[in-house]
Amino acid sequence: MKAIFITFAIAVGLTLAIGQIEGGALLHRYIWYMHGYFFLIAILVHFIVEYGLKHFSDQAYLFYLGGMFTRLFVSVGLLTLYLLFGTEPRSAIVVGTANFLFLYLLYALVEIKSFLHNLRQNS
Repeated sequence: MKAIFITFAIAVGLTLAIGQIEGGALLHRYIWYMHGYFFLIAILVHFIVEYGLKHFSDQAYLFYLGGMFTRLFVSVGLLTLYLLFGTEPRSAIVVGTANFLFLYLLYALVEIKSFLHNLRQNS
């Protein structure tokens, strides 16, 4: 859970820094909603994994992978809806998609890092 909050703080810090340097040209107007989405889905995945560790410790890796695939499929679905039904200019859609994918990769990187850390502890 600590890694989720650290990742969230780093992502918000990067967003604020980019906003100050570029004047907001590289940030989509819904960037804070994207942060909230990734924070909430990270907490959801964390609780799924914790449940798996408590009740099925011998198959905990399946819960990690399930959490990662849940995040992937929900994110792809949300991004698809945004791309299909977005009414913004094309440049705003490109910036929004780039922001979304950057945040997705940042949170996925931390999730994989914590997964590998937990595997080392268990072996």
